[in-house]
Amino acid sequence: MLEAKVKFFDIKKCGFYLRGNDQTQFSGISEILQKLNQWARDGRPVLTAVDTLLGVS
Repeated sequence: MLEAKVKFFDIKKCGFYLRGNDQTQFSGISEILQKLNQWARDGRPVLTAVDTLLGVS
């Protein structure tokens, strides 16, 4: 038997911002969800914080 749990989130802001700025400098919810989906499909190892900051994928 297959069991699944589904959660919904109301994301207000997501990305990398300069202090006091409402505009993202890079990345955002759309890009992050695309990368997460791609990772889940192809089984690549999880990125580390350093990889993410350096733009390594």
